[in-house]
Amino acid sequence: MEENGQLEILNSLHIGSQASSMATNLLVLLHTVLTIILVSGILVSYNVSSIDLKGSLYFACSLGLASLLGASIAYLCAQIFATSSQARGIFFSIVGILYVLRAGTDVSNLTLSKFNPLYLGHPFYQNNWYYLIGLFLLTLVVFSIGLVLESSRDLGSSTIAPKKGKTKASKWLATPLGFFFYLNRATIISWLLADGVIALMYGSIYGDIDTFVSSNKLISQMFANNSTTLIN
Repeated sequence: MEENGQLEILNSLHIGSQASSMATNLLVLLHTVLTIILVSGILVSYNVSSIDLKGSLYFACSLGLASLLGASIAYLCAQIFATSSQARGIFFSIVGILYVLRAGTDVSNLTLSKFNPLYLGHPFYQNNWYYLIGLFLLTLVVFSIGLVLESSRDLGSSTIAPKKGKTKASKWLATPLGFFFYLNRATIISWLLADGVIALMYGSIYGDIDTFVSSNKLISQMFANNSTTLIN
């Protein structure tokens, strides 16, 4: 709305300068509350002894707070970067890095996973509510920083000034293929990096599976007639 001028028209009316962003965040908050009620209600409706009300509510709240934290990070990125495409790219990069770190620490060091915002805190088992309180406080901090940055910048500007482009286009940019790559370079590079990370994750999983099969007698008997290794 800020890029296409709609926000400037709204701010010319008798509303606050942050009314649009507050309305958006309040809508996310409402969506989160409804999600918590819906998820916890569905889990309890299964009427399974191991899925109790406390664990269901904890699991639903962890998902809801994760969505609120994601909205706060996106709101903060929108104040720092000049365009919505830059803010969106940085936001998804942050979420992707958190997922990769969580996957790595779950295998190597589970203690480090507890410092990751995507850590759920063992729902239905420990239900560590202190983790949810910490996640809520982190969301408030990120959201407050976004509010301060929005109030200190002008409409249409950003905290980080955009880099000036070249005055003349190169020969490669003048071609249809070069122009297409220029417009989609962030997406292409991001997907290439994501494919590489996923390949590394699958490779480590295959190695763990082969180690598990060789160390488990029952599973080893199931693959006893197979002449090749499980990885192959």
